[in-house]
Amino acid sequence: MSSTSSRRNISRAWRIAPLILSLAACSHTTPNQAAYGAGSSNPQSVARAPQPRLAPDAGPADALVAYAQAQLVGAPRETEVQWLATDLDLAKATKTTAWNAVWTELAREVRAGNVNFTELRPYEDGAVAASDACVDKEVATLDRLHDMLGQNERGIVALNVRNDQAVQLTAAEVTPGQAAHLVKLTKMLDLDVDQQRAVASIVDAQPPKADMKADKDARMARVLDDFPLSTFNARSSLIGSDSPPSARLREKIEHKAAFLAQLVPILRPDQRERLAVHIESHERQ
Repeated sequence: MSSTSSRRNISRAWRIAPLILSLAACSHTTPNQAAYGAGSSNPQSVARAPQPRLAPDAGPADALVAYAQAQLVGAPRETEVQWLATDLDLAKATKTTAWNAVWTELAREVRAGNVNFTELRPYEDGAVAASDACVDKEVATLDRLHDMLGQNERGIVALNVRNDQAVQLTAAEVTPGQAAHLVKLTKMLDLDVDQQRAVASIVDAQPPKADMKADKDARMARVLDDFPLSTFNARSSLIGSDSPPSARLREKIEHKAAFLAQLVPILRPDQRERLAVHIESHERQ
């Protein structure tokens, strides 16, 4: 072979070397790629998946399912995660309908000038049952999602949820004091001086309001901490050592009804109408 021919062969080899290396790199598929689909060769690329938009009331199951669905776009498991999301949405919609019925009934009773615990109870029972069913669905969803994902995948999904701006676990909710509550009622209902005195005594006798934001944050933090672990138990993480969420919600209704039962007789019909409209527009979900 001539020296000229040798130089041509060497030159041709250098020109096609990058192509050979590129093809070799494309043919190499890591376990994460197989799990997540094309374009997910490592955890860094997985972490750059499109960020879903979480609803303001999103719970741990909603958030983890949404981020898992974003991570699994194009992967075989994406369809099953979509079904998990759909089932969870249906359970939450049923819960919302049941709770809206409570506030609608309470608003009706305020307009009538008489808060009747007996008439309210069936609506309260329906809302509590729907809340329990929703918790059961959240537990089943989280357990199934945990089984579907590997440990690294679970860690990535939990980290992405924690980094979402909508999940502000350190945000503190400042519960208005009794004086602020009286000022709010006075302004909303246009209370006269005598009514303000009567309402002040009712407000002062009220028990402290539960910090629902703190409860929600604690629940989210427990689930995000536990979800990557092989020992994850969805029910324990969701509820913790607290009373079931439905028990706290029942307590919220009964405290609200007891307060209104004392407030309503003090009000004029036009004030009761304002209060009923407020309940319908602010309590309904």
